Amino acid sequence: MNLRDLEYLVALDEHRHFGRAAAACYVSQPTLSTQVKKLETELGVPLVERGVRRVLLTPAGEQVAARARIMLDEAAEIRVLADRARNPRSGTLRLGIFPTLAPYLLPHVVPTLRRRFPDIELRLVEERSPELLDQLRAGRLDAAALALPVADDSLHSEPLFREDFLMAVPDGHQLTQLHRPLRPADLAGEPLLLLEDGHCLRDQTVALCRVSGAIEHQEFQATSLETLRHMVAAGAGSTLLPAMSVSPPVAPAPGLRLLPFAAPAPHRDIALFWRGSSAVAELVRDVASVLRNPREPRSRPGSPRPAGDAPPQLLELSTNGDEGRPMGRGRLGGASRVRRPVRRLQRRAVRPDARALLVVVLTLLALGAAALLGPTTPAATAAPASLRLPATAPADAGEPVPAGPTPATAAPLGRGSSAGVLPRNTGMGACAG
Repeated sequence: MNLRDLEYLVALDEHRHFGRAAAACYVSQPTLSTQVKKLETELGVPLVERGVRRVLLTPAGEQVAARARIMLDEAAEIRVLADRARNPRSGTLRLGIFPTLAPYLLPHVVPTLRRRFPDIELRLVEERSPELLDQLRAGRLDAAALALPVADDSLHSEPLFREDFLMAVPDGHQLTQLHRPLRPADLAGEPLLLLEDGHCLRDQTVALCRVSGAIEHQEFQATSLETLRHMVAAGAGSTLLPAMSVSPPVAPAPGLRLLPFAAPAPHRDIALFWRGSSAVAELVRDVASVLRNPREPRSRPGSPRPAGDAPPQLLELSTNGDEGRPMGRGRLGGASRVRRPVRRLQRRAVRPDARALLVVVLTLLALGAAALLGPTTPAATAAPASLRLPATAPADAGEPVPAGPTPATAAPLGRGSSAGVLPRNTGMGACAG
């Protein structure tokens, strides 16, 4: 007998089918069937009733499978203990959380958990509270966040936080005219939309209905808080919502009014549960410290954003003197508007250099032509006709003509100038002689 054979038997008990049990154990069906038959031979009793369409365990097989589960769980704990001894902050942590809390709590805590425990592989399971408790007791979860009360003395718990409920009503509801925090008596006779059976939030809302005199809306039961929220916004009724489910980053629903209760407000207490024999108890306590403070400080609106957080293509030079400042698409109307000022700056910077280079090239060509013609050629004493300049260039209208020659400079070509004519007032004609 070995642990692998017991694992095959437990898988067969769970799936009641040789093919599915083999797939769950990542072996072939003949392998699993052979090992189970070998276990039966070793124990001397049949463990499985092999039918044509289904597989059943004998009474002895069910008892052996129940003991085998305990042995497999203990063997897994031994492996975890060894892993934790090598590195206390490594391995896998299986964390369960119920549906009316998971989508609102996890976005706040998962980034912190990954930073605090970078070597931990976090596996999240979202199920209703009864399923989470079953998986926790069976060893398929290491810890679970649950709403109190939980009646199970075999589990250890760590309190996390208290979350108040808010009254959600549509615009124009009579309760919005009170202009004060609500009291339970204000809900007398109020029909409330509730979740379907199996949600712990439903049980808490029903308990409030008994105290306040509110009644359940019998024609509708929702499967999620988001459905409840949108049904209230549509005017279908009113309900209770946990504060975290209507807090940022959850977007507000148009047509929905949230009314607070006077102290002591209706609330739910959240705690983290784990098995007392768990090998990851210390790690779970550290995780509880993160879950206990779900909202980390965030940067204030308008605070400067680090340049490394912006997309690389938007880290451009701005025309207002802010160098390296990330410019968002929404502010400037898209990436094309962000890059256009940069291209204009580049054209302005490159154009004078190209013109100066063109002047130098033309000058060298003129000097080379003069050298080839030689001093015996009468035309060599003057610049070529295309390069000959008047002694004084005509001035623009209203511009005085400068007295005397100006220093030789490599002025840029003006718009519409011919490529073979030098700019005025350069003095390049004398160089040709």
